Amino acid sequence: SQRRVGEVDYDRRLQAYNQLNDTLHKELSVKQLLPIVNHFVLGVYEEDISLRDASSYGLVEVVRLNTNTLPEVACRGAELLNHVIIPAIEAGLACTNDNSRREYIQLLA
Repeated sequence: SQRRVGEVDYDRRLQAYNQLNDTLHKELSVKQLLPIVNHFVLGVYEEDISLRDASSYGLVEVVRLNTNTLPEVACRGAELLNHVIIPAIEAGLACTNDNSRREYIQLLA
């Protein structure tokens, strides 16, 4: 935030999530997507519903992108799915926070 150090600027984060979800993640390599996907995984635990939904949608889009692409691209994306997203889903299903658990259940659908 521009007001305080360490204060989250929700509007700026939401704008970045939306930009990533709309266009940028389709143009990025798996290596470039790794920190973004990790941020989405953490975002699912946010209390703010708009940030949580944007994070969940980002994860859904990354999964969709990796399952609807050419086999050689999907192979590279499989590492991201196997080492980041699937373990996050497993942890999310065991989460005591109902909202976060619901987002991970939705990701499985």
